Amino acid sequence: MDSERSSNAQSPSLPHTPTPPLPHSPTPISHLPTKFMDWQLLGLTFMTVFIAEIGDKSQLAAIALGGSSQHPRAVFFGSVAALLLASSIGVLAGGEIAAFLPAKVLKGFAALGFAILSVRLLWPQE
Repeated sequence: MDSERSSNAQSPSLPHTPTPPLPHSPTPISHLPTKFMDWQLLGLTFMTVFIAEIGDKSQLAAIALGGSSQHPRAVFFGSVAALLLASSIGVLAGGEIAAFLPAKVLKGFAALGFAILSVRLLWPQE
């Protein structure tokens, strides 16, 4: 009996009104920048910093602190925060210096610094 009622009953037809656009509609995908991230530069930076940080003094300090601490999680977050701050300062300072010096000169200074460090590591001081 319920099925008869539901089949015979007609729902009232409501007039269709179009939905107005949102006042702050999101930016269409076609208007987003085509190159959000330079993934090759990201990978190169990651590998360079990762290789440079393996076995350096900050990693040895983190190993010593983590091994002797009851709270290695605090050591981890402290070392992450320190590396983020140091990297941020380096990037910001590099951006400011790059405004005055060409990239080739900056790369030359970096290469010279690494060369001096490597020579000092190869020939121990007496």
